[in-house]
Amino acid sequence: MDQERELSMLEQKEFIMDRKKLMNVSHYIVAEMYKDILEGAGIKMYISEKNGPHIMEIYLGQGHEGLDLYVDEEDYEEAKKIVEEAQIVDD
Repeated sequence: MDQERELSMLEQKEFIMDRKKLMNVSHYIVAEMYKDILEGAGIKMYISEKNGPHIMEIYLGQGHEGLDLYVDEEDYEEAKKIVEEAQIVDD
């Protein structure tokens, strides 16, 4: 099991290398809201879950390290503008 988890984390790091970090959010629901908005604008967004599938949110109500949101490099500037205009509150 640990070996599978390490492989999964390594694969995730390789996947993220080709993308640019847009922001970090505390709650999975906020990440999904941004994903819906960006994908509605034709921008693919990727969620990097540092502690597995929102495991800390299950126990504590929010993730300790949060969730990193990534987009393809060429979509970064447009995505950043859309996110700023969305003004979603992430408490």
